[in-house]
Formats: sequence, structure tokens, C-alpha cells
Amino acid sequence: MDPAGVGPALLATMAEHAPRLREQIDPAEFGLTGAEDALRGAVTPTVREAVAKLPSGRVALAIGDAWITDDPLTAQGANVGSACAWIAAESIAADGPYDVAWARAVAQRMWDEAAGPVTEWTNAFLRPPADHIIELLATAATRAEAADLMVELFSDPAGNWAVLSDPDEVIRLVDAMV
Repeated sequence: MDPAGVGPALLATMAEHAPRLREQIDPAEFGLTGAEDALRGAVTPTVREAVAKLPSGRVALAIGDAWITDDPLTAQGANVGSACAWIAAESIAADGPYDVAWARAVAQRMWDEAAGPVTEWTNAFLRPPADHIIELLATAATRAEAADLMVELFSDPAGNWAVLSDPDEVIRLVDAMV
């Protein structure tokens, strides 16, 4: 990446997609403050096996990045790790036997209640958004209640994905706001 090309590329993108904002920017004053400001990277989303039987006969249950590495796009990595840790702790407190079947059941619960929705949501936003998502985002850009809904959904990843993955639900919500 050419750091000198970042500013002009951003200005061109803003001119196309946010022309009123672009008009407020002085190109002579706009740009990176240093080469370290041009950050580029990639995270390959990965879901690993959640359960392993160790040579000792004990069972290991993976949580957090040891199990799933999501792209940070939706900023849910720490949240999903914490949610899975709580699920695992509740399962431990409920008592064993702490065998492979128990660990697989815990992993399935972690996937269903926390990790699965976050992974699906994140992966969906790594692709071009579906039409119903574009409609919701466009509404959120002009309607405070839609923007508030988008922010609230971040605090409930499973609920968020239940809404965002259902085009009919999204359209129902958008229609109720306009």
C-alpha cells in the first residue's frame, strides 16, 4: 500500500459517496500523519475443533480465540469469548461428568447461544451486504431510531443475528420506522 495514495483515495471515495462531507475537507490539510497510519491487514476467520481428548484422558474445551477467530469487523471477539466462558462456567458448576459428551454439549451450547451468531454475523459483513441489510443501514443513516436499533443490536449478538439474518424481520422493522 502506498501511504501517499491513501488520502486521495479516501477523498475520491467521499466525493462519490458523501459529497457534502467531501466539500468540507481541504485536500491540502487532509492526509495521513505518518506511514504507520496506513493500516492494512486480514484475519482469516477460523473455527477449530472445540473438544479434544488429551493423552492423559482428560478433556480440553476450547474457548475464545483458541476455538474461533473471527474478523474484528463487528468488534465481538472479546464479547463472544466472555460469553462462552460464562456458559462453560455455568456448565462446570452444574457438575459433570466432565467427559467428551459433556464437553461437546457445552461446545454446542456455546455455539448456539454466542459463538455461532457472532461468526455468522461477522462473516455476513465480510461479503457485500444483502439488500435488506443495505435498506436497514440506509434507514439508520437518516432515522435516529434505526441508528439506535443498530447500536442496541451490538449488545445482543444472538438477537442481532436473529434480526439481520431474517430479511422479513428487517423489512418489518424498517417499515415501522418510516
